[in-house]
Order: sequence, then C-alpha cells, then structure tokens
Amino acid sequence: MSLSYNEITRWLPVSLLHSQSYSVVLTDLEGRCIFVNDLFKKRVSFIATDFVGLPFQRTVHEEDIEKCNEAAYYCITHPEEIISLMVRKPENELGEFYWTSWEFSLFKDQNGQAVGILCIGHDVTSEKVAQQKLQSSQNMLSAIYNSAIDAKVFISSESKILYFNKIAAELAKGLFGKYPQIGENYLDYILPHLQEKVKAELNRALLGEVIRDEQTDGKKWYQFTNFPVYDENNKLVGIAINIRDISELKTTQLTLK
Repeated sequence: MSLSYNEITRWLPVSLLHSQSYSVVLTDLEGRCIFVNDLFKKRVSFIATDFVGLPFQRTVHEEDIEKCNEAAYYCITHPEEIISLMVRKPENELGEFYWTSWEFSLFKDQNGQAVGILCIGHDVTSEKVAQQKLQSSQNMLSAIYNSAIDAKVFISSESKILYFNKIAAELAKGLFGKYPQIGENYLDYILPHLQEKVKAELNRALLGEVIRDEQTDGKKWYQFTNFPVYDENNKLVGIAINIRDISELKTTQLTLK
C-alpha cells in the first residue's frame, strides 16, 4: 500500500513536519523515499532536489548503507522497538561529511499495517568534527610523549594514573614485573622505601609547587620532576611527572668527588 502526501502529513506531528532541529525521512518497505521534511531537503540539497521515489542508498554514505539495511530489517522484525544509529551523508561538494544521529522505527497506516520505515534524525556534525579534532590532538600529544627520551606520567589529584608513555611503561615493567594500567594507583609503582617521601612530594605538588628530586632503585638514578596541572578554569586537576635517567650524570658526579 502506498501513502499519499496528505496521509503522511496528517499522521506526522506538525512539530516534526516543520522542525528546525530534526530531519524526517519516511521510506517504503523497499527503501524508496516517500516523504522528507523541509529541513532534510535543506541539509542535503547537494544530493537531489526531489527525494520522493529516490532509493535511500542515494542519501547515505556507501559505507553506512549496510547498517541502515540492518536497522530497517530490525524495525520490521521488532515492530514496537526503536533503533538508534549514526549515519554519514555522502560527501558534499567540499568533500565534507554530514553526520546524523537517527532513530528508526516501523511506520504503520491507520489499519496497523506496516507501510514503511520512519527515520528521525538530528545533525551531530559539529560534535563529530570536534571529537575528531580532539582525537587528532590526543594522537599528536601521545606521539610527542612517546618520542620523548624521558618517562612521562600524568596522575589525578587522587594519584590515579591517567596517562603514561612507552618509556614509563617499560620502566615500571622492569622494576615491578608488570605494565601499569590506566586507573591504577601511581604509588603502586613506587618502591616501598620511597613511598612516604613520594607521598609528601605529591602533596606539595598538589599545593602548586614544582618538585624535583633524585631517587635510585639501587642500580640506576632518576630525576623526578612533579608539575601541578591546571584546567582552563585554573583548577588543579592533577600532576604531570617527568622521570629522567641520570645514572651517567650521577656516576660522573660521584667520580669527581
């Protein structure tokens, strides 16, 4: 059974038909568009000017078509449920993606017969772009840290490990026989005879002081520098710890004495 435009607009809430926040697409059970609202037309006008009769695949990035098919099938086999998914639109003329968070559900006529798939979505492109930029920044920061010659650790104000680079991981493995894990207590990777001293130094760092100290594991010497870390509101959120192997320098100093 096909639905007329008047039937569709009569059954859909006015708030969706004329929404400035939500795109609305209704396809038949074969995946052809039978209705789209004005906001959807505006957002993806680079795809087509008339969407009625257009296969939905034309409006979706090719890599996301299969999951749309799976979502539609799920709606048909679970008619009372709603399924959420993230879908990209094809690239625009600038080579950019539009990301939309959709909710798919089965659309029924006045007799309760399934006639199509109702898709309601809101644009999340700005959020996705921000996430990608953040991930890129994090990857770059991680690359910088992992190329450093010093061990680097970032801990919370409760001494929980939030980040460590490869050198720090190998140092911990050499001393304690295991690699550290995010969320573990930093003090679990401090030698027993240094525990109280390190606790005191961390407390001083949490008061805003930069602390430098030299420590030895009996074989090598290390310089520890604890830097207090602040967020954009100038609130202290943790401590950045730089650990440098100074064994060669220490040997030279001891030789000259």
